[in-house]
Amino acid sequence: MNRQTFLLLLDKYLDGSASPVECSLLEEYYNRLDKIGVFDLSETEEQALHDAMLNNINRQIAGKVIPMKPGRGRVLWYAAASILVFLSLGLYFYINRIRRTPPVTQTYANDIGPGADKTTLTLADGRKIVLTDALNGKIAQQGSEIVNKTAGGEVVYEASKSGTGNGEANPKFGIQCNTLETSIGGQTHITLADGTQVWLNAASSLKYPTVFNGNNRKVELTGEAYFEVAHNAKQPFTVTTATETVQDIGTHFNINAYTDEKVVKTTLLEGAVKVSQISMHSSQLLKPGQQSLIQSPDSYRDNNSIIVKEVDPEEAVAWKNGNFQFDNADITTVMRQLVRWYNVDIKYEGAVPRVHYSGTVPRRSNISAVLNMLRETGHTNFKIEGRTVTVLK
Repeated sequence: MNRQTFLLLLDKYLDGSASPVECSLLEEYYNRLDKIGVFDLSETEEQALHDAMLNNINRQIAGKVIPMKPGRGRVLWYAAASILVFLSLGLYFYINRIRRTPPVTQTYANDIGPGADKTTLTLADGRKIVLTDALNGKIAQQGSEIVNKTAGGEVVYEASKSGTGNGEANPKFGIQCNTLETSIGGQTHITLADGTQVWLNAASSLKYPTVFNGNNRKVELTGEAYFEVAHNAKQPFTVTTATETVQDIGTHFNINAYTDEKVVKTTLLEGAVKVSQISMHSSQLLKPGQQSLIQSPDSYRDNNSIIVKEVDPEEAVAWKNGNFQFDNADITTVMRQLVRWYNVDIKYEGAVPRVHYSGTVPRRSNISAVLNMLRETGHTNFKIEGRTVTVLK
């Protein structure tokens, strides 16, 4: 059960709208609290939970007060009501005790922080600019476009008041192209010449033209990025990966296209996109809250259709907001994210654990914070030796 499901069922349970199946599921979850723990709640959520629990106790008792003849029946009702009060209060204080009990953390001989952020901009003429070392302000001019670096380390393209021309021709784009690359543990933000904003995750690259001319706007992505596209119906915006093309129709969307992942995921937050699979010439139109999955070239099977499912889009962009967020993720999926952020090697001692994890941890944390969260939610142990993390059975 993930955190969202837990809170939803708990709300329905407390307001009396939960079905018998939902009540049974939640009660079974409560019965296993000592083993699996509970999800962290904010102070506001916790206070609301406490208030709702007490109100629910009062409602249950008040709802049972019905006219009844004096005698054994009334005695039995009072006994039942007393049992209900004690059970409800017991559950209330039990949850409160569990939630306020600090988790047992594991200490490690050494700890590892996020990798060093070293974002590189490669210009069309081959020059490389390490943005983390460059001064703020103008860092290059290419034809009619000035490339600026802001105080926040972002790259912004703006038209020059005096510059003209589009630079040397490129066979693919018709104009000169730059490439922005992030390192392991790096993350950056760029505003393209058309006003489109792109957030680039760790170990990723974006190839794009300095000026968008012609009938379309095309960029190439390796890794993961979040796009807020400046819509222009006369000049469609297209993102190409090794597996798919994603065409904007007025959109905010995230693409996870790392080469070491088995599927390419495109998640739509706002607007609409058309996702097309390059090898199969098939396409799907996504609505907000939907995610498409396409197998990567290295893991193609007989059935390569585009899968579309409903998801929580906030999970897909948690990285952009500075968090690791896992929702029933398996251990290998989690470890691949840690490799890209902490620059570590992963080893498995024995068989790979068949467990899944849910939880949120700030990405600014050392790796021990993530490992302890995994240890609490999945009962998996770890050890750190140098820059190698070993997953223990």
